[in-house]
Amino acid sequence: MLLAVAVGAAACGGGASGDDDDVGDDAGPPADASPASVKARIKFKGNDRLRNEFARALALEPAEVCTELGQYSCTHLVHQVALGGAEPYGLGLHEALPFTTVTTPIAVDRLALFACRERVDRDLAGAGGAVIYDGIDAGADARRGAIVTLYRRALTRDPTEDEIGHLEQLYTDVAAADPAAADRSWAIASCFAVTTTMEQLFY
Repeated sequence: MLLAVAVGAAACGGGASGDDDDVGDDAGPPADASPASVKARIKFKGNDRLRNEFARALALEPAEVCTELGQYSCTHLVHQVALGGAEPYGLGLHEALPFTTVTTPIAVDRLALFACRERVDRDLAGAGGAVIYDGIDAGADARRGAIVTLYRRALTRDPTEDEIGHLEQLYTDVAAADPAAADRSWAIASCFAVTTTMEQLFY
């Protein structure tokens, strides 16, 4: 970006007088510069926020986001402490730990994988209309549309071309490894990739 600005300034000749010294330090930052965070800190969302945001993004009921053995909540029973919750009755833990545990990444992966698989299987079954992965067997355009929908629902923004390209390449890799189940495997993997980004898990 800075190189382009420098080349453009040289091409313009520095004004009517031809003196390039008129451009000073008070020109300010580039128009596309993002403001710096005052504290520059991020915080793990924890069990309540993760469950609710996964439910919203994937159009599931909170209780459907993840269960073990079909009945025990992943976020509020099985992995409650690992996901940042307290457990006063069973463990006597009245306040959440001030740090994540070594099992937190595993618990997050379990949560995302379960929720993504649930959404994908419902979408591909076609019962009641697909939410994200509508007609992805129709080709690249349908998959691109699914990627855009996934980003809008999960991260509330459009994906960049690079992000779309990464997930399109993921489909190529998945199809090469398992062509018979490429659509379902890619849909689950792409959902998992987006819902486990730092942008999704932290605030």
